[in-house]
Amino acid sequence: ACSRASSTKSVRMLVLICVSGCAISGLSDTEQSLAQRIKAGEDVDGKLTEQLLTSVSGRTGMTVLDGGKYGSNNGFDLVMQDAKGNVTIILDAKQLTQAGSVRVSTNAAGGTNQLSPDWVVRVMGSIDQNSPAAQAIKQAQFNNTLTMAVGGVNRTTGELIVVPITVPNR
Repeated sequence: ACSRASSTKSVRMLVLICVSGCAISGLSDTEQSLAQRIKAGEDVDGKLTEQLLTSVSGRTGMTVLDGGKYGSNNGFDLVMQDAKGNVTIILDAKQLTQAGSVRVSTNAAGGTNQLSPDWVVRVMGSIDQNSPAAQAIKQAQFNNTLTMAVGGVNRTTGELIVVPITVPNR
């Protein structure tokens, strides 16, 4: 369990200290509006959730790095890093059900489990290796500090939830 975060706490801290999902409070008016639209079911393609997570990440000290996607919209939703480069997070924007649950694909890149170590390797093979996202992930893998998480809006409460996650390989 963990406490709710204020707008001054960072998403990276939530991911690192929470055992279960944490609701992030202190959203700006724009972020609240996005959360309400997501709650109402307007985010059919996940772009609003990515936009909300990007906004919260940016104002809490994390930088969303470019270069984590390939093709039409494949790859890592968000690759984030703290200002010192000590924390690197792959955050997948998910649609949470009315009950607050989330599902990852069991047939993601190369037939792997989404967010698993094998999935990261497969996606890394498809993105620009010189991109800031790829460089940060490589360094975090080398340092064994790469964190995986999912984030989304609970469709019942309207709260933004971030959950650290460990997904096994197939």
